[in-house]
Amino acid sequence: MYRYNIDQKNNTVYCIFTKTFNDLYNRSKTITVIGKAKCSPDDKFDEKIGQDIAYKRALIKYLKVVRSEYEEILKYGYFDRLLRFADQIENISRTIEIQSKELSTLVSNDKES
Repeated sequence: MYRYNIDQKNNTVYCIFTKTFNDLYNRSKTITVIGKAKCSPDDKFDEKIGQDIAYKRALIKYLKVVRSEYEEILKYGYFDRLLRFADQIENISRTIEIQSKELSTLVSNDKES
C-alpha cells in the first residue's frame, strides 16, 4: 500500500510505502519506507513524474530491507528455509536492479525535458 504527499511549495513528492511480509518465524512484519523526489530548480515541476520517482525510490528501499531480513535468516542457517529464502533474495536483488535502472532512466529523461 502506498500514498503520496505532494509539497507543491517545495516541488517535492513523497511516497509513503507500507507493506507486510513474513519473517523467519512466519510472523507478519510491517515495514514503512518513504521515497522522495525533489524537482531541481532548473526543471518544471511535474507531479506525475515526481510520483513515479518517489514510488521507485520507496520500493527499492523496501526491497533492500526485506532482502536484509532474509540474509539474516541465511546467517543463522535454518536449513529447512534456506532454499526458499535464497531464491527470494535472488529475486529481490534482480527486482532492485531492474527498478534502479528504470529509476535512472526516469530521472535522466526528466532532466532532458
